[in-house]
Amino acid sequence: MTKAAVFFATLFLVSLWTEFTSWVVSVHWAWFLAIGLLLAVKPMMKSLTK
Repeated sequence: MTKAAVFFATLFLVSLWTEFTSWVVSVHWAWFLAIGLLLAVKPMMKSLTK
């Protein structure tokens, strides 16, 4: 449920705030992938050590 809320909040920001939209479009997709992977490391390690 939290993932869906973050997803739709991001869509809301992109549709509402023009500067944010232009920033998202101008940034290379690999940066978002790298940040997503870095943010996923700690929860993944926590779930694997249980």
